[in-house]
Amino acid sequence: MTTGEAGLDRMAATRRNGQAPSVSNLASRRVLRPQPEGEQLTRPQIACLLRITELAGSAADPAAVAAEALDLFASIVPCVAASVSAWNPLGHRHMTIASSGYLPCVLERVNSWLDERGHGDTSVLAADRGPFPQRVSPRGTSHSSWPREMLISAGVDDGVMVRLYTTDGRYTGTLHFHLKSRELPTHRTSEALLMIPSALAATTDWLRAASAVARSLEPDAAVAIVTAQADVVEVPGRQPGMHLAQSAPLVQTVADLLHASTRTSRFVWLDGVKQWHHVRIERLCPEAVVFEREIQPPRQLTCRELDVLTLLAEGHSNREIAALLVVARGTVATHVEHVLEKLKCASRTAAAARAVDEGLLRRPLALPGLGARGASVRPRVLHG
Repeated sequence: MTTGEAGLDRMAATRRNGQAPSVSNLASRRVLRPQPEGEQLTRPQIACLLRITELAGSAADPAAVAAEALDLFASIVPCVAASVSAWNPLGHRHMTIASSGYLPCVLERVNSWLDERGHGDTSVLAADRGPFPQRVSPRGTSHSSWPREMLISAGVDDGVMVRLYTTDGRYTGTLHFHLKSRELPTHRTSEALLMIPSALAATTDWLRAASAVARSLEPDAAVAIVTAQADVVEVPGRQPGMHLAQSAPLVQTVADLLHASTRTSRFVWLDGVKQWHHVRIERLCPEAVVFEREIQPPRQLTCRELDVLTLLAEGHSNREIAALLVVARGTVATHVEHVLEKLKCASRTAAAARAVDEGLLRRPLALPGLGARGASVRPRVLHG
């Protein structure tokens, strides 16, 4: 067994056992077998590793962070090309966020190859994480063989693909690099690869912003990410609940609001068993983090009174509200009186402001005047 192979074996064992030695440990002791003179990490290279781990906690643009990390990586590992691809669980595809040495057409092929082979399928990735890292070759002799023409067009030979996982086990992307020779990665490369994946995993984590929002708001609410196409992605560390599951009615309601670009951020929603829910939307554009929790009837308002309050807050007159709800104008006037009394407001303007502030707008509205679908009218004035 060559020294490079021994390093790869040791990394695979470390990964399987869930161990991740710190950079400080790398500096103070050898996690690998004694290395020949000249193959150990130098102090400048250890400093590069420290900088890469610092970048993992940076709030800077992920593409800029990944580009700097690749530059630092190149000072440790002699490679002719390297790239970082991030897995987008919302778009179900890989995207290159930083690269050096690869032609654009090669990067495109790499991402397509990853998508086609199911490397973005989190269920597949959870079941099979090895070998780690994976050697890639144009000769078809490795576990992960890239198409020969892809590597030839890039002007490179053997290389390595490293799958990136967060500390909680989520797949976030891949690091690819191709070496200047056909030799397996040296001990120096192996030590670098012990530390770099965890740092890059944080950088390529597409759900990082959503996780930060979820941690800071409504700890007792159900949470999920919802797109304008009504796709749902779970937020790490939070439960979506039955009403934020894929194809749930509330998900479609949220998707409609996102698609219509309305500014509604909080509203009340009535489920199929007549239970009220408070819903909060935090937009990350184009998707949103959605919080949902059960509540008692808000302010003791009836369903029809909430309909009237919502339309009133959108700037509609009593006559317009009567036409939309297909009721008499006098009935609307009575509802408005009850709404003002229950909200303890002296005017329609005050009631509208309170509805927005407290998230009392109802979505979706059931409006007989707009046909069987009961679609919501487009708000004239709505700042909640």
